[in-house]
Amino acid sequence: MTEQKLEIIQQNQKQHYKEGVYKILGIKEIEQPSRVSFFIPVQYLHGWRDTQNVRINQFREQNTKYATILTNIDQVQKLKWGTQNLQYTVKWCPIWEARIIINAGGEVDKNNLKIGKWVELSDNYCNISQVTHEGIYNNGLRIGKWVTYFKENIICEGEYNSKGVEIGNWVHVHDRFSNNYQIIYQGEYKNGKKFGQWNIIDISTQNKFVIGGGLYGTEGEKVGKWTELHNNFANFNSSNKYGCQILWKGNYRNGKKIGKWDILYSKELKFVDKYECIGGGLYDETELKKGIWVELSENFNNCSQVRSFGEYDNGKKIGRWNIQIRDEKKDNFITIGGGQYDDEGKQKGKWIELYQNFRRCQKNNNFLATPNSDLWGIIRKELNKDSGDCILGIFFIKIFNIGNFQLVNLLSSVGAYNFGQKNGKWMESDLQLNFTAVYWYLHQFNFNQLRNKTNYHTVHYQNGKLLSLKKVN
Repeated sequence: MTEQKLEIIQQNQKQHYKEGVYKILGIKEIEQPSRVSFFIPVQYLHGWRDTQNVRINQFREQNTKYATILTNIDQVQKLKWGTQNLQYTVKWCPIWEARIIINAGGEVDKNNLKIGKWVELSDNYCNISQVTHEGIYNNGLRIGKWVTYFKENIICEGEYNSKGVEIGNWVHVHDRFSNNYQIIYQGEYKNGKKFGQWNIIDISTQNKFVIGGGLYGTEGEKVGKWTELHNNFANFNSSNKYGCQILWKGNYRNGKKIGKWDILYSKELKFVDKYECIGGGLYDETELKKGIWVELSENFNNCSQVRSFGEYDNGKKIGRWNIQIRDEKKDNFITIGGGQYDDEGKQKGKWIELYQNFRRCQKNNNFLATPNSDLWGIIRKELNKDSGDCILGIFFIKIFNIGNFQLVNLLSSVGAYNFGQKNGKWMESDLQLNFTAVYWYLHQFNFNQLRNKTNYHTVHYQNGKLLSLKKVN
């Protein structure tokens, strides 16, 4: 696990970032790994890289070349370790937000290998994910029975042999387990590999639900029919209005997805047997996507139902891809954007695409505008009005109440791609608005007044690099 984290970090460091820095003032939505959203006032800097999101702890487990690597931003910022030098060992104690976590931590030997009883924090440990693992280490290896706690309640358990290998029946906690994501896995290990039927269980209510699972072969590979969690899956409860149940359903052959895979959606757990197929497509024998696919946006949830559809060839997007959206209370999706991919899977020509972290917003659970309203027509008209090499406009506007603020969302970036990189003139927008005033502008359907309160920038790119940024009056 540690080596995998380090490899991911190294790959991310190789990625190219947009050059130049410019400011966007307003309210930024922050999303934790558990997908709980909250808002903070920020000054957002594009092109800024946070180099403090990784920290390496000193102690390690046997058979790992690296010490524990923290990538959870909450842990990097809030978790510290206190030490006490004993006669032959060093005791480590976790400190969360300047408070010692009672009965947590353990001892390490002179080689920094864990020994004796340990209570470990989960990789995703934070205020809403207080998950800990308790058991015995022998020379850096987990042995015997280990149990997992969530807020002092046992939720999972299993056993290791003397070599630190899982054996027998196990119940594992999901990596993202939290108040709003209460998923566990239940099944059997044979020779350290998962074997036979494994179930995916939702324990967010008193009545536990088996919502997925499938079979593992003799080598620990997935085989046959499987129902799995989609990345956008989240439990629905009173504190998580964005929650929704999204599952993948299809077949594995020798550990690889093959044939038809469907994306199934249900708004709430009580509809567990009434899923709607809202996406999916075909995999070839090498697990590459082929043919027509319908994919969900990264932020898809009950309140932000956005998807895209188009064609894959040998695992690459080609031809026309459309971006669609729908009201959570309606059945049909409508097309609001999209563009063309070339034969190499790179975007080309003019595109209308979603702004970063696009999310549909609402006020008092009622949409301010629908696709058939006057406001939508005005915005569509502006979207179709060419301005040089770019198109000016806003996709779809709604309101969030945040304390004394009303947040207007959402904005679009519109422009042209060349060989998969932004090129030429782009129109990008910057919200610095009187939120209360905008609310009334929307009700009066006065797009010109809204535009006057919004800072638009003409941004010039060359080969994906930002060359200049000029405010549009």
